[in-house]
Amino acid sequence: MTTQPAIGLLLGDPAGIGPQLAVRLLAEPLPPQVKLIVVGRRAWLGRGAQQARLPEPDLPAVALTDLDQAPIDCPILLETEGGDLDQVPVASVSREAGASCMASLRTAADLVARDLIAGFLYGPMHKQSLHLGGSRHPDDAALLTEPMRSTSSTTGVRRALHPIFRCLKSLPGFRLPAYWQPSNSCMPSCRT
Repeated sequence: MTTQPAIGLLLGDPAGIGPQLAVRLLAEPLPPQVKLIVVGRRAWLGRGAQQARLPEPDLPAVALTDLDQAPIDCPILLETEGGDLDQVPVASVSREAGASCMASLRTAADLVARDLIAGFLYGPMHKQSLHLGGSRHPDDAALLTEPMRSTSSTTGVRRALHPIFRCLKSLPGFRLPAYWQPSNSCMPSCRT
């Protein structure tokens, strides 16, 4: 394992814009000190690459059981369960997509608790899908407090949790796709 803490990148809702935003972020050169663990499915990255009209990121996959021993000298993919979601239509709302988002947040919280990542970025999560998937919280920000509550208090380490938009806003020429409407937003302050 690297001595430099890694950062997690959650793809967000598989039916949303998150995979495309992640591909855009991964297409940019990363500073060598950035250690990135992408949490999601390779098929979602492939669809995001098609939407962004960029090459699909060629990330080596690492199993969760091997992650603490894996060298992280380039971005790696921690492929989650959810192969049944690989063909979810874009811009759809579903219980399965919401449950997938919540599972990725629990995975990230576990990685933080195990000190495998210092924090994580996350793609947008559709509020209706989150509710259908079982969330009792009004939005993604409130949902994040649940899996992180025990993690932060037990490790005593500050954790950085940022929507992926904050990283993408600095990319030259970045614009949200036309199909992504404000009604789909879980981050109203990031709309352009």
